[in-house]
Amino acid sequence: MLSNFSLCIPKGKKILLKGKSETGKSTLFKILLGFEKLSEGSVYYMRKTLNPQVAWQVRKEVAYVSQDTDLGEGSVKDLLEEIRSYRPNRKKIRL
Repeated sequence: MLSNFSLCIPKGKKILLKGKSETGKSTLFKILLGFEKLSEGSVYYMRKTLNPQVAWQVRKEVAYVSQDTDLGEGSVKDLLEEIRSYRPNRKKIRL
């Protein structure tokens, strides 16, 4: 459960969000990506209040890898090359 949480990430910066289990990290991303709703408070992305259209924009620009993700076998480089092979990702992923 998140309480009194505020986060501002400068454009172009990357962050790693870590903490103890059950502290709200996954919930934060699920809310930002529009998969869960807030019980109270507000979320803003690029100075816009989160709504379904903004959530689609977030999904195009934010990467979220769940801790439960099975990446399969092989090297990380092979995995990234496979992801990059999809046309929408070609310009987004630099190897």
